[in-house]
Parts: sequence; C-alpha cells; structure tokens
Amino acid sequence: MEGLNKKNIKKIGIIVGIVFIITGLIFNTILPSKFSRVHNSESLTLNEEDNYYVISIDPNINHIDYEFKIDFYTSISEESNCTVLILNSMEYQKFLVEDSLENITALKIINSIDEPRVDSLFYRGIFSSRNIGAIYILIINLENTSEIINYGYYYTISTPMFFYSAILLVIGAITIFSMLAWYLNGWKRYFSIGVGINLSLFFARITIMPYLFSELPTLISFFEIFDIEVFRDFEGYYIGWTDLFINGVFPYSEQYFGYAYGPLFILTTGSFAFLSIPSWSVGIPFLMSTLGTGYLIYLISRKLTNNEKYSICSMMLFFINPFTLIYASFIWLNASIFTFFVILSFYLALVKKNYLAMLTLGIASMYKQFALVFFPLLLLLMIMNNKGENRKIKLKNSIIYSLIFGITILLISLPFLILRFQSYIWGNIINISFSINSLITPGIYDNYPVTFNSFFFLIGAPDIILYSIAYMLGYYILLGGTLGITYLFYARNLQYKTKYKNSINTHTNLSYFVEALFLSIFIVISLQLFYPRGSFKYYLILLTPFISLLFDIEDLSLHKAILIEKSDFRFYKRYLIPIFISWVVFFCYRYVYFFVLIGWCLYYLYYYNDKFKIRYVESKKSNLLIKAPKKK
Repeated sequence: MEGLNKKNIKKIGIIVGIVFIITGLIFNTILPSKFSRVHNSESLTLNEEDNYYVISIDPNINHIDYEFKIDFYTSISEESNCTVLILNSMEYQKFLVEDSLENITALKIINSIDEPRVDSLFYRGIFSSRNIGAIYILIINLENTSEIINYGYYYTISTPMFFYSAILLVIGAITIFSMLAWYLNGWKRYFSIGVGINLSLFFARITIMPYLFSELPTLISFFEIFDIEVFRDFEGYYIGWTDLFINGVFPYSEQYFGYAYGPLFILTTGSFAFLSIPSWSVGIPFLMSTLGTGYLIYLISRKLTNNEKYSICSMMLFFINPFTLIYASFIWLNASIFTFFVILSFYLALVKKNYLAMLTLGIASMYKQFALVFFPLLLLLMIMNNKGENRKIKLKNSIIYSLIFGITILLISLPFLILRFQSYIWGNIINISFSINSLITPGIYDNYPVTFNSFFFLIGAPDIILYSIAYMLGYYILLGGTLGITYLFYARNLQYKTKYKNSINTHTNLSYFVEALFLSIFIVISLQLFYPRGSFKYYLILLTPFISLLFDIEDLSLHKAILIEKSDFRFYKRYLIPIFISWVVFFCYRYVYFFVLIGWCLYYLYYYNDKFKIRYVESKKSNLLIKAPKKK
C-alpha cells in the first residue's frame, strides 16, 4: 500500500474509467439495437376497391429479449372515416384472410387528436412491447374516399443491456475526467472539467434513447410563465436523414423531409452514421464541435489578454452555459457544428491567417446559412488589421478575401448544383422562406418558431401594428437595417482607430478584434429577433462564445483585461451576469424572452456608445492637440 500514492491513484482511476468506457462501447456495438426515423410525404388515396394501407416493421434482430417502441403519426383528409390499428403478425394474417375488422384484436388503436394547424385528421400514438416480432400498422378506410396526406414514425429497438452499457459510459466519463482534473494543472484541469460535464450529459442522453425521447413534450411549461423548449430534431429529423444518406439517397431529394441546411451538415452527420455503433454515433460531431469551441474560446481569450486565469474563466463560462449544456451537449441540435467553424474563423483572423479564416467561414456557411452574416464583419476586420497598406492594396485584399469565401461556397455547392439544381436551391433558399401572411398571423404552437410579431399577435395588438411589423420583417427592413447599422458603426470606428492609432493607449489591432466580438453579440441577437422565418431558443448556441469571451459587463472592450497582470485577476460575481441572463432566457416564456434580449442589447448599446465611441472621439481630439503646429 506504500506505493499507492496520489499519483498512482489518479492513474488507476483513469485506467478504470477507460475500461468502463471501452466496455460500454463494446456492449453498444455488439448488442443489437436500432433507432430509426421514417417520414413519407407522398399522398395515398384509399377508396372502396383499395381501402387500406399497411406499414410493416420487422425488428429483425437475433436476440431473445428486446424492447420495441414506436411513435407513429399520420394525417388523413378531414372528410374521411378511417381507423388506424397496430397489429401483430397473427392478427394481420387474420385480417388478410377475413378482410374484416370484426374478429381482429389490435395491439393498439390509434385515435385522431385535435390538431388545429392542419386541415385534416391527425392520428398519433405511442406503442411499446417486448419481443413482439413484426408489427403492422393498418390504415383502413371505412367509408367514402380517404387521402393519406403523410405519415411517419420513430422507433427504437434495444436490449436490456443497452441501458447498463450506457450507464458504464457515463460512469467512465465522470471517472476519467475527475481524475484528469485532479491530475492536471492550469487550463488543462479546467478544460477536463468542462469536457467531463458535457461528455457526461452526452452519454446520459444515450441512456434515454430507447425510452422514446419523443414522449417528452415539445414545450415543458411551469405556471404559464416558464417555458423550456425541448426539441426532438435529432430523433425527428437527423436520424431519418442519415438513414437515407447511408442507403444512397442523394441529399436534397424529396425524401429528405424538412432538410433546410447546407450540404456539409448531412455529409458530416451521415459520415458518422457509418460507424459500427448504434445511431447515437450521429451525435458525436455535435459533442466534438462543442468541446472544440470551448478550446477555441480559451485560445482567443489567451491571445487577447495573455492571462491564463481570465482565459480559463471564459472557457468555463461557455461550458456551463445552459445553451451549451442542454441544447448542444444533451439534445444535440444543429447550431453547435456551424458555431465551431464561425469561432474558428474568428480565431484564424486573430492570428492573421486571413485566407484560412475566409475559407473556414465559407465552410461554416455550408453547415448553416446564418454564418453568412459574419462575412462583412470579418472582411472589415481583415482589411483594417493590416498595417501600412494603402487603399489600393486594401481593395485588392478585400477582393481576394471575398473570392476565397465565395469560391469555397461554390465548390462545396457545385456537385449538388449539377446533380440536383432545383432541389438544392429549394432546400437552401426557398425552403427557409416564409409568407407575409404567416408573419401577420403567426402560429402560436409549441413547435413553431417565434417571430418578433408573435407576442403582439398573442396579446391582440391592432392590425396596423401586426401588418407594419410583418412587412418590416418580411422585407428584411428590421434585420437588414440592424445588421447594416452594425457594419457601418464598425467601419466608422475602424477608421477612427486607424487614423488616430498613435494616440490610443491600447493595443490597436487587438481592439479591432474585440470590437468585432462585441458587435457579434448584436448580430446574433438581431438574427434571433428579426429573422423573418422565426427562431427557437437553441439558435442562441451561437451567442454563447461571444458572451463568454466578453463576460465582464464593466469591461466589454477588454481594455482592463488586456493590461492586468496574471496575478491581478480576481473573480467577481458580475462575471456571472451573462450566465444568469442565459438561464433566464432558457426558462422564460417563449413569447416574452425577446424583450429580455432587447433589454440586454440596450445595455450593450449604452456601453458601446459610452466606452467604444467616446473614447475614440477623445483620442481624436488628443491627436489633434499633439499634431498642432507651434506658434511662431
């Protein structure tokens, strides 16, 4: 026991954690399990001659004990009289022989439910059983002519050991990163803590996959004033898309129901679907992106402040933000991947690898189109960040940077434009569009995006207000105006800084970059507020890196942080204010939280006017005084 010192205990703990994770992965790989999503949007007609439609699902796994769960839905024309049944193999064969429902014993009868959003009857039911064998979903027309508008289902097949293997993954992750946090020092210790927290949530998510995550409501409400948006896009869309991808269905085909992202999203998630582990492997790029973003935040902060403690604080505030923990690491929503590439492009711009920065931003735009809004900001930063360049060289560089950005997008898009031109244009542009009418009367439903007009519609505002806001949203007056003003303010301040940089007592190039980070907060919130199609709370994953880098609300310009010594850094409670506001937004009533964001913006706007703008005007005056010629 004498040799069992602290160092050996740490090593043993890490080894034990690795063994747990490897064991969990092995069981997840060799034990038969499946998670699948199917959606069919083709209309099917049921009449007197052909009066039923059947969907067969066979688990087809060689295991004596397994659990099967399915969440099925279908929309059928409103005038129809249909019954939806789930049958086992014996009852289905009986139906084929007798062609009647009189002697049929269904596993479950799925009834229509009230669904005011569609002009049809909506049927939905959840069924689970053990060792059921093949099941058949029978939609039968009892009278008249019926039209099946669409149907879909998400099902899971798992063995009892799946849960225990997932628990091993959670225990292994907690053990490894607890030991690493104990073993390592400095930023690596805190990075291990952040990774451990988010990885544990990732593995915890795996444990509930067989228990139908879709059973949770889209919106969890408390006391009619708190809303937690729990979107099931991973089960509802991503798994279905990746199943199509690995089965050779070309992206942007009609089968990719609801796909409205750049091509790199399906290429990335689809590639992970080829791994010989269950469908949760599709979630790996979401986790990797989140952890990578945390590391980039540390690098950016360290480069700006040269202060390890300050940089660790930035990184940890990102890792414990609710949008990071819940939406990125636990629910696995799409914004985390493109956010990583956006922050990577900022880091590359900071270290003056401008060509790579524009290349990376182009890649980010091919994951999610929102990344396009950062192009003008980074372009201005790169142009003004190069000392000693005249206007001709700046113009030349701006053209080169723009070409790199545009060509990156074009080259990635080219195969899809050649093979699927119309569907590619539809998926990237038309499918993310909207109608003015939908903005005038926005849908107030749990899984609908919230627009800036939703609150006013909800409180019964006069038509003139609804129409005015709808047209300003629909014609991009609000979004384009706020973004345009942001870019213009940045360009103007860069001119001041460049012209009078000799009299500014700060690191000029760093101040260019810090202001770009600061204005990115306005850009993200503007997107959240004024994006015409509407937004969900999880879009704010993109906001978390910027508010984590600029966490001190009394030093958003980082003027003090850049000058302080390593030993002078102290943690103050005010550093938690961005996290606190994030949690408020996370829990806030979904038709009210926009006003929390507006209040946040107004404070930052006041700070911008007080700290950024006035300081440059003062420096201009001081520069004029310095350069004033002496009287003869």
